Amino acid sequence: MARNTNIKLRRSATAGAIPTTSNLDLGEIAINTYDGKLYAKTTEGSASEVIQVGSATDSYHKIRKSTEQSFTVTVDSKTSDHPWHGSGSSNAYFIDGLQSPHLHLVPGNTYRFDQSDSSNSSHPLRFYYEGAKTTQYTTGVTTNGTPGSSGAYTQIVPTDSTPLVLHYGCSAHGYMGGRADFGTRNFTGFDTDDLSEGSSNLYFTNTRADGRFDTKLAAATTDDLSEGSSNLYFTNARVESYLDSNGLTLPDNIQIKIGTGNDLVLKHTGSNSIIHNTTGQLRVRADDLAIQSYTNEHTYIAAAESGSVDLYHNNSKKFETSSDGATLTGNLTTTGGATIGDASADALTFFGILKQGGSGGTTVIDASRNLTNINNATVGGNLAVTGNLTVSGTTTTLNTATLDVEDKNITLNFGSGDTSSSANGAGITIQDAVDSSTDATILWNSTNDQFDFSHPITIVNNDVSGDTLLLTTTEASSTASPVITFKRNSGSPADADYLGQLKFIGENDADQGVVYSKITSKILDASDGSEDGLIEFANVKAGSQTIVARLRSDSLQLLNNTNLIVRGLTYPTSDGSNGQALVTDGSGNLSFSSISAGGNAFGTVSVSGQSDVAADSNSDTLTLVAGSNITLTTDASADSVTIAAAGGTSLTVQDEGSALSTAGSTLNFVGAGVTASGTGATKTITIPGGGGEVFKTISVSGQSDVVADGSTDTLTLTAGSGMTITTDASNDAITFASSGATEQSAAFKEYLYVATSSQTTFSGSDANSDTLSYTPGFLEVHLNGVKLRPTTDFTATSGSSVVLAEAASTGDIVQIGTFVQVLGFGDSVVTTATGDGSTNTVTLGANPLNETNTQVYIDGVYQAKDKYSVSGTTLTFGSGNTPPNGATIEVVIGSRSVTTASVDSFTADGGVKVDNITIDGTEIDLSSGDLTLDVAGGISLDADDEGTISFKDGGTRYGIVKKTSSDLEIQSMVSNGDILFKGSDDGSTITALSLDMSDAGTASFNHDIKLVDNGKLFAGAGSDLSVYHSGSHSYIENSTGDLVLLNGANDKDIVFQSDDGSGGTTEYFALDGSIAMNKFTKDALFKDNVKAYFGDGTDFQIYHDGTNNIIAGGSGALYLQAKSGENSILATADGAVNLYHDNSLKLEKRAFTSPLLFTIIELNSSLCVLARLRPSIIRSLIKGFSGSIVYTLQSIATSGLFEVANNLLFTIVYFSFFTSSEITTIFASLYSTNLLEKLFKK
Repeated sequence: MARNTNIKLRRSATAGAIPTTSNLDLGEIAINTYDGKLYAKTTEGSASEVIQVGSATDSYHKIRKSTEQSFTVTVDSKTSDHPWHGSGSSNAYFIDGLQSPHLHLVPGNTYRFDQSDSSNSSHPLRFYYEGAKTTQYTTGVTTNGTPGSSGAYTQIVPTDSTPLVLHYGCSAHGYMGGRADFGTRNFTGFDTDDLSEGSSNLYFTNTRADGRFDTKLAAATTDDLSEGSSNLYFTNARVESYLDSNGLTLPDNIQIKIGTGNDLVLKHTGSNSIIHNTTGQLRVRADDLAIQSYTNEHTYIAAAESGSVDLYHNNSKKFETSSDGATLTGNLTTTGGATIGDASADALTFFGILKQGGSGGTTVIDASRNLTNINNATVGGNLAVTGNLTVSGTTTTLNTATLDVEDKNITLNFGSGDTSSSANGAGITIQDAVDSSTDATILWNSTNDQFDFSHPITIVNNDVSGDTLLLTTTEASSTASPVITFKRNSGSPADADYLGQLKFIGENDADQGVVYSKITSKILDASDGSEDGLIEFANVKAGSQTIVARLRSDSLQLLNNTNLIVRGLTYPTSDGSNGQALVTDGSGNLSFSSISAGGNAFGTVSVSGQSDVAADSNSDTLTLVAGSNITLTTDASADSVTIAAAGGTSLTVQDEGSALSTAGSTLNFVGAGVTASGTGATKTITIPGGGGEVFKTISVSGQSDVVADGSTDTLTLTAGSGMTITTDASNDAITFASSGATEQSAAFKEYLYVATSSQTTFSGSDANSDTLSYTPGFLEVHLNGVKLRPTTDFTATSGSSVVLAEAASTGDIVQIGTFVQVLGFGDSVVTTATGDGSTNTVTLGANPLNETNTQVYIDGVYQAKDKYSVSGTTLTFGSGNTPPNGATIEVVIGSRSVTTASVDSFTADGGVKVDNITIDGTEIDLSSGDLTLDVAGGISLDADDEGTISFKDGGTRYGIVKKTSSDLEIQSMVSNGDILFKGSDDGSTITALSLDMSDAGTASFNHDIKLVDNGKLFAGAGSDLSVYHSGSHSYIENSTGDLVLLNGANDKDIVFQSDDGSGGTTEYFALDGSIAMNKFTKDALFKDNVKAYFGDGTDFQIYHDGTNNIIAGGSGALYLQAKSGENSILATADGAVNLYHDNSLKLEKRAFTSPLLFTIIELNSSLCVLARLRPSIIRSLIKGFSGSIVYTLQSIATSGLFEVANNLLFTIVYFSFFTSSEITTIFASLYSTNLLEKLFKK
C-alpha cells in the first residue's frame, strides 16, 4: 500500500485570487494558499455562487433588476462587522443604511451612488480592480459634483466586458468600501412589487376583498347566517348520529386525504372512483379480499388468506397465482417483448461455474461465487463495495474534484509495524503552494517527535470572546504544564544573540502598523558553565521603540527614565548625594534630601485611635490645637504643655461678686450675700433671707431679664433639657445638676470624590451623584483615609464646597463626612476593639441599621466603606483588610433614631421638609423617588367629598375611586385609557386583567379564567351560550340558533384534540384552512355496514358488511392508481379488467364471451373469410355480446385499433349478426359518442 499519500485541494498561490463558479463543482472546496482562505460553491435559489468559508462579513446586497437604480451613500464609523474592520480608515461607506454591502450589479443597468450627504465630504467613491485600490476602474464610470454637496454622485453602467469582481472605496482613504460583483446570477428577492398588475391576475387589496365578500353576502340566505331547516350546523352529536346511520358521504371531486403528506386520496370524479396513492405501496389488507362491481355481479380481483391472487374477466378466472408460480388461462399477448425476472427475483439461475468460451474457457465466476480473472473493469456508474477494498500497487490516483471521507480519522503509515522511522516525513503536501516549484508541507519529524511546518502559521480568531491559542495538558503530575519553547538552533552561539521575541502589534490613527510592545530574550553570556540570559521589555515611547526594563539573572534594571512605582509611591530615577535619605512630599513622590545633624527627636507622634503625625523634615513644627472644651497652657521655662478640660457640657454657676460671664453655659446670681458652694456637677446657691437686700432683677446672659413684680413675687426655676433642679427647704438650698449630655444628636452623611490633577475645590455632585451640603463646623475631611485638620489643611465655610490647602493628585480619594443637627437626643454608640492579626470581625455595641451609618478607624486611619461590611451587630473586614496585631479599632455608629418625647407638638407655618418630602398646608410633595407608608395597623383614607379619592399626574387627574350610592366605583379619567390589574408572577410583573376602554371595556385576561364546577361562563344577552364543567364532564351548550365553530384566520385550522391513551393529548381531526380540507390525523372507525360515500350521487362506497371489506363504484369505472394520473388497475362496469405498467396497458381482459370471437377480432386480416363460414354460427357466438358491443368498439378504438373496430363493425352489419333495430341502437350510441364519425374517417 502506498504510504505518505498527500490529499490536495484545488488551489491557487496568487494573492487575492478567488475561484469562479465555472472553476468549482457544487459543494467543492478550493484554497488560496497565499491568503489562507477557503472558498466553496453554493446555490441560492437557482443561482450558483462562490463564497468564502467562515467569513462573517460577506453580506449580500440583493439588487432588483430595473433600468436604473439610485442609492444613498453616507459615511460613518466602522463597526466590527465591516469586512475591513481594523484596516485602513476608521470610517466606512453606508449604502442605503447598510455598512459596505457586497453589491451584485447587473450589466446593462445604470447604478447611481448619491453622495449629497455632508458626511461624504473628502470621501469620493470610486471603483478599483483590487481592494487595496492600486488601479482605478473608469470604464462606464461618471462622477458629478463634490462629495458632501447637493447633486454629487458616482455612476457606473456595467457591460458584459466589465470584470466579474471590482471593489468600491474612497480615493482618499483606505478600505472604506467593499466588493461589487457584476453578473445576472443573483436576483434573489423578486416579488410582486417588481411586477405591474395585469388585467386578470389582480393583486389582493382589502377593498377588493371587502367588495367580493359583500357580493357573496348579498347572494346569501338566512341559512348562511343562522341555522335553517335544511342547512344545519356541525355538532358532535349530529356527526356521530349521521355516521352511525349513513356512513360518510362526499360529493363528486371532494377527496378524503390520509397521511401527513396527503399520500392517500379517495374520491369520485363524477364518472369514476379513484384510490390514489403517492408514497410507498398501496396496501389493501384482508383475510380474503375481493374487488367486485357495485352490484356484486362481477368479481375483478380475489385474494385469499392462503396467498393466492386471482384475476377475473366477466366472473371467469383468467390469471391465478400459487406457491409454484402463476397460471394463465387463455392467451398472453405482449407488445414490448419479454423480460425474465425483475429487481426482486432471479432472471437467470445456474449451478456450478460460469466460464468464458465454453467448458474449456476461463472461469469468470467460481463455485464460491467469487468474480475472478477480470483483467480490467470499467464502472460507468457508481461502485459500492460493502466489504474491504484493498489496492495493491505503488500508486493510487484519485482523479476526482471532490473527495468525501466519512471516517473521522485518516491514518498515514498504517501497517508499518509501529516503527517511528517509517513514519518519518509522513504528512500533507500542498503542491505549488508558494509557486510552481515550491510546495507547502506539514510533515512528521520522528527524530524529535514533532510536526515540521514548511511555512509560518497564522492563527486568525474572529471570536473575541474565546482563546486565539489554547494550550492544554491533561497530565496529573504537579510539574506538568503546557510549554511554549523558543529555540535558536545556531551553530555559533554568541553573547547578545536573540533567543526569541513576543511582539504586540496594532495600528495608529494613520492606518500604520506599529509594534507597541515587545519582550525579547537574549544570551548574556554563552560561555559553557557560566551561561547567563536576560529578558528585555520595550514599549513605544513618544513614537520611538524604547527599552524600559531589563531583567538579568542578578538584577532588574529600569532604563530610559522609567519610574518605579510601588504601592502608590514613586521612587526617583537617579541616585542622590552622599548622606541623603529618601523623603516623601506627602503626595506619594519620594526624593533624596539632606538630613541635618542634631540630637535625638521623635519623628512620629502617635495618638491611639488617630492617624500618626510624622515630621516632614528635621525642622518641621508640631502644633497642638485645643478642641472643644479643652484648654492648652504652655510653660516655656519648664518645657511643658498643660492640657485641661474646660468643663465640656457642665454648667458654671457664679455667685455675687463674680464678674458677669457671657458664656452660654454660665448661670450668674446677683445679690448681696448670695454664695455658691460645692464642686463637680452639683452646686449649692445660698440666698440669705429676712430684711436684707434682695435682687429685684435676675439677668441671664443672652436672655431677657426676669424682674420681680412685687415684694411677694415668686421666682420659679425650671429645669431645662439635660438639667435637674432639687430644692432643700430645711437648708434653704437649691441644687442644680446635669442629667446628661445637652448637645443635640447629629445625623452623619458621607460624600466621596475622586480627585483630578491639582484639584483643590470639591463641590457639587460626588461619585455617587449626591450634591455636597453641610453646616459649617459640622464636618470632617479625609484624604486617602487620613483625617485633615480644619483651617490648616482645608477650609469649609460656604456650606457647599471644601477647599484643600494643598492640591490633590489624580486619583486621590477625598471623603467628606457631614453632621446635620436634628431635634431631640440621639443614640450614637462607639465600639472599640484591638486587632490580633487574624480576626476580621468586630461585635458592635448596637445595630447601625445601615452600613452608611458607620465610621471605622484603624489606629486612627479612616477605612473606606468598600473595605468592610455590616450585618446586624457584626462588622466584617474584607479579604486583605484584617486589622494587624495590636491595632486599635474604633467604630462610630451615628444616630439611628432621634427621641422627641418631650415635644408635645410641632408647628411649622412655613412647612416641614424631610429629605425630599415637603409637608406644606394641604399637600405632601415628594420631589423624587417613592413614598412608603409602613404602619403596624391599617391605613384609612376618609374622603367626605362624595367619597372621591383622586389620582393625579402633574396636576392632571387620571383616575378616581369613589362611592356612588351603595357601590364602589373605579373610573379612568383618561379618554380611551385602559384599566390594568397587575401583579407579580415569580418576580416578573404581569398584567392579569386589562379593561380596554377604547373597545367598550373589552376585558383581556393574561392567563386562565377558573370557574368552580357547574359555574358557567355565559355569552349573549339571554345567556344563550354557556361553557362549564359539571364536575365530571365539560359542556358547551347553545340554546338559541346554531352553534357555529368559525376560524376567520387566513389559512388556519379548527383542530379537535383528545386524550391519547397515555395521559397526554393528541390531534384526531382538523378542518385545514390552508388546503380547504377535512384532515384526519388518527384512524376513523366506521361500524359494520356504515359506508363512506364519494360523489354527488353517492357513486363510490367503502364499507365493511360484517364479513367482507367492500370497495364499490356506483357508476363509471374503478381505477386503482399507484401514482397520480397513472393507472395500475382499471375495472369497468361490464366486468372488464385491465392491468398497467407505468400507465401503459399490459394485460387486457376485454368484454368478449367467446375465445373464438377474441381470435376473430385480433386476427382481423382473416375476419371476413371466417365470417362467411355460416352467419348463423357467428351470430350465435356473439348474440349475447350485443349489450356491450358499443363499449367494445370504444375500447378497441381508444387503443388505436381503428382498423380492427372498422372490420368488426363491417362484419356485424354485413352478416346481419343483429336485427335492424339492434343495429340502429348500436349506431345511435356510436354517433352520440362521436365514435361513428371517427370510424368513418379512418
